[in-house]
Amino acid sequence: MFEKTFEKKIKYRTGTNDLDILERVNKEYFVLLNHMNANEIVLDIGAHIGGFAYQAWKRGAKEIVCIEPDSDNFKLLTKNAKSLTNVSCINGAVTGQAPLIKSGKGKLRKATGSNKTVGCLRNDGTETVEVWSLDAVIEKYRPTILKIDVETEEHQIDFSNINKCVKSLAIEYHPGNKGLRIHDQLLKQGFITISTPELNATYNTVGVYERKTITLKAKK
Repeated sequence: MFEKTFEKKIKYRTGTNDLDILERVNKEYFVLLNHMNANEIVLDIGAHIGGFAYQAWKRGAKEIVCIEPDSDNFKLLTKNAKSLTNVSCINGAVTGQAPLIKSGKGKLRKATGSNKTVGCLRNDGTETVEVWSLDAVIEKYRPTILKIDVETEEHQIDFSNINKCVKSLAIEYHPGNKGLRIHDQLLKQGFITISTPELNATYNTVGVYERKTITLKAKK
C-alpha cells in the first residue's frame, strides 16, 4: 500500500481506513485536545499511526508517550513521530487480563486488510507483544492527559483507581454494557463528563472526562 500525507505531517496508507481514523481523531477528541496546555504530559494508549499524538504535539504538549501493539501500525507510528519533538513510541499493549500482566506477554490478533485499527489481545492471536496494566503505565509516565482506544480491551481494565496525576482523559467505548461500569467508576472518583458518551450503544463512542477540583475559600 502506498503512503500519503495528512496535513503534510502524518503519513497514512491508501486502501485502508487510516485517513478516516485520522479525521475522526480531530472530531472525537476535539474537546480533550482543546483542554491541553504547554505543560501537559500525554499518554496515548492505542496510538495507531500517531493521529492523536500529532494533534497533541501541535498544541504544544510537553511530552507525549505513545503505546501501540500492532507491528505494522507501530512502524508507521515511529516514522510519523520521527520529526516531532518530545514524542516517544513503545511497542506493546495495555490490558486488565491478570494472567497476561503476570507473564508480561500477550497474543495479538493483528489488524488486517483495509481495517488498520489497533490490533486486539486474544488468546488465538498471531503476534506476541509485551503487555502492562493501566496502573503500571500511568505510574511510570505520570501523564496529566490520558487517551485510551484499545479495541474492546477497555472491558478488561479496572478504572476504579486512576492515579491523581491524570486530570483529564478520553476513552473510546466499544459496544457492550461494560462501558456503564467504566463510566460509573470514573464518576465515583470525581471525574465529570465534558463530552458524554452514548453508553451501551451498538457503535463506538468516545467519552471525555475531567477531574473535578474543589477550591477552598480562605476563612475571613
